Amino acid sequence: MSNVKVGSDPIYDARALGTSRMMVLGVQHMFAMFGATVLVPALTGLSVSATLLFAGLGTLLFHLITKKKVPGPDGKLDLEHINTIDCALFREDMASLLAGGEVELPSFNFLTGKREWRGKRLRLEADSVIIVEGLHGLNPAMLPESVDKKLIFRLYVSPLLPLNLDNHNRIPTSYLRLLRRIVRDYETRGASVQHTLAMWDSVQRQFVEFLSDWRTDLGGRRNFHNGRGGTYDCIALMSYFKVCRSVTSIKEIEEMEGALFLPAFKILHRFVNCNRPFWKHMMQHSFMTAKSKCDQWHDYEMHVAPFDNNKPIYYEFTHCPVAEFAQKHDMLEVMPALCNPDYTAMELIHAKLVRTHTCSNGTKCDYTICGDCDEYAKAHPEYVDAQGYRRNY
Repeated sequence: MSNVKVGSDPIYDARALGTSRMMVLGVQHMFAMFGATVLVPALTGLSVSATLLFAGLGTLLFHLITKKKVPGPDGKLDLEHINTIDCALFREDMASLLAGGEVELPSFNFLTGKREWRGKRLRLEADSVIIVEGLHGLNPAMLPESVDKKLIFRLYVSPLLPLNLDNHNRIPTSYLRLLRRIVRDYETRGASVQHTLAMWDSVQRQFVEFLSDWRTDLGGRRNFHNGRGGTYDCIALMSYFKVCRSVTSIKEIEEMEGALFLPAFKILHRFVNCNRPFWKHMMQHSFMTAKSKCDQWHDYEMHVAPFDNNKPIYYEFTHCPVAEFAQKHDMLEVMPALCNPDYTAMELIHAKLVRTHTCSNGTKCDYTICGDCDEYAKAHPEYVDAQGYRRNY
């Protein structure tokens, strides 16, 4: 009996259901097709035998034209689909390797569109690690059920490769991925630029399908908290630290977060001075706007104190999804690196941040903000606590 839980586990191969469930599925499919192949012809006076014959011929013609490849929603061949991979052979070879056997690795010739056997053989040595590169490597359908789940580590890396045309216009990372794919396909796969561009939509769909199952309530690009240095980037940096702990440091993570988060403040540094009443009012307005967006998405629970021209600006977060993620995955040690750039951001606009707690080391993340010439800042000097957080007395 299969261990697949129908209704909760994804089904990538009908054989994973087991013989009994496959028979039930076959009977269900027979009844589903009865109306189109028998009932409708009988009601309209067509020959049932002829209908069944042409339905079969149509199916064979479909597989002949598509070369057994599944078209995408746009009717074009979707070569990014998991079904274009011989998952059965991959699982068989993987099981053989893990059992100590030797396998011959096939190669796919993109010029001829056919698999080739070139005599490349592989056997694992003691303590070897198998690395499966590519987005489909994260798919459970690629591995045999006999593999111990504790031996599997899945990692998704989104390279941080921002390129700027100037200080105000950046090239999106997705465009860089497309450019890399164009060069790769042209040089190694005999594909024209037009061919790669035509396939790009299916590539994007695959990324969206894979990444859409974590906190789907956060709003994607529509939510400003998901911008550079925001929620998703913080989680990517925590993932990087977990994998590369032996070759990186908390300091490097803080530098990477700063590289993402601070460029906008470096631009504002040229003309914003929070010691002046106008900019203080503008800051209060921006925080009120941010609160309205937090109320819309309910990702960060934000509270802003009423404005008083004679007092510093104050607001606080009582819930933070980044801190929630860090607590869930035992990554709280990384949080100082993600929180400390807030201080640098305020310094760039001639302001001072006074903070006593964050959501990761307390029940709230408090922000008291005043001009860097304000006496309030001098009365609350900054220090770094034992965990690495920048805080104030």
